Amino acid sequence: MAEYNKPHRNFNEQIALMKSRGLGCEDDRAAVQALKRIGYYRLSAYSYPFRRFDPDRPGKRCDEFIAGATFEQVVELCDFDSKLRAQMLVAAEIVEVALRVQVAYFLGKRERFGHLDRVHLDEGECAGRRGTHEKDVHTDWIDRYERRASDSQNEDFIRHFREKYDGQLPIWVAVEILEFGQLVRLYGMLDKQDKRRISDHFGVKGHNVLHKWLIRLNNVRNHCAHHDRIWNRIAVYGIPAVHEQQVPAALTHLSRLGDDDRKRIYTAAALSAHIVTLSKPETNWPRSFKTVVSKLPLRDGVVTEAVMGFPTGWKSFDIWNYEPKR
Repeated sequence: MAEYNKPHRNFNEQIALMKSRGLGCEDDRAAVQALKRIGYYRLSAYSYPFRRFDPDRPGKRCDEFIAGATFEQVVELCDFDSKLRAQMLVAAEIVEVALRVQVAYFLGKRERFGHLDRVHLDEGECAGRRGTHEKDVHTDWIDRYERRASDSQNEDFIRHFREKYDGQLPIWVAVEILEFGQLVRLYGMLDKQDKRRISDHFGVKGHNVLHKWLIRLNNVRNHCAHHDRIWNRIAVYGIPAVHEQQVPAALTHLSRLGDDDRKRIYTAAALSAHIVTLSKPETNWPRSFKTVVSKLPLRDGVVTEAVMGFPTGWKSFDIWNYEPKR
């Protein structure tokens, strides 16, 4: 394996390197400012689709750029992705809060401290293992929950609660300190009847189906929160094949998507749109999302909606033409 020996380059040298590989640049000074804002390595991920395919390595790209590609087009794509992440984070907040409410309501109805005692959960799910982890799922969850509770002890509502009451936080308080991933894992451990009630609330037939959706949405949320590229990202795991009888009418078109497309951002956006409109009927999120995507800097064969998993004619689908309920 070769040793990494590429040299450090200043911003002007970075511009010169890209230009030597065929990337046009209208304004070197503005390009330097963009590199200072974004960084060469981060921006290179957005330049990748503009690179030529390597004739000696099928499916791989080389360092040289296609004819007509410019630095400005690469920055425009990077800035589009930033707006797309911001839009997805708006939806993630609504989805996460809606799930908090449902988990707190149904688990709290069963037992106010149900998250702490697996007798009120699904023992099979609690006793499961994650990879080669030594602890079972619930024990690991409790450890993470206690660390989270400790980190949150100076929150006003936590301090007030513990000054007034002794003991542990009931589930309707505890959900407010959980990260989305912890919340999704807790949903996976709920009693099957409680999971079914929550999946019914979200219009999904099958609690395991909803769980897979939530895992995927948490994955997207994390990418967005950490400013990762999402516009053409292919997830390691997508959602399972969608069956029309399991989902509301607005999502039946997902049944026509292939495995690869279900790992791309469109499917996550459609699932988000469904939960958002159900949870916040007055929302305009689907139309706002459509507006953001309409500003994708298209370039035939290079930057397309298809590489984001968008099906043909998607803008006409009911989910993206939702009328807010006032």
